[in-house]
Amino acid sequence: HSGVISADGSLYTFGKDALPAMAAGRLGHHGYQSPAAVRDDRMPPTRMTALASTHVVCVSCGADHTAALCTRRCSVSGEEESQVFVWGALMEAGEGGFSKYTRPAEIQLDPEAKARQLAAG
Repeated sequence: HSGVISADGSLYTFGKDALPAMAAGRLGHHGYQSPAAVRDDRMPPTRMTALASTHVVCVSCGADHTAALCTRRCSVSGEEESQVFVWGALMEAGEGGFSKYTRPAEIQLDPEAKARQLAAG
């Protein structure tokens, strides 16, 4: 699978989402599903509507999961905030366990952290 960021900061994901079966969800177009859930075999680039309120600046596609670094303006301070979202199968969700998310889940960073790059392996 692959991801492309458009000039306006929208993320499009595409590719094969069904093999292996546990990787279903790495494109990020559905809600949380069990490993036996129906898989999504999207081939054409499809906009990630779940990240529509953010500006995607970096995407990384791992074997069974995807990660995106996004920015948005804080409504209180007006400062730019960084957010990290992850989705897919058998990924470490930052909480000490493995999960399966077929929609982006935000990873809570230290409030002082200003992420600028990410990688998925």
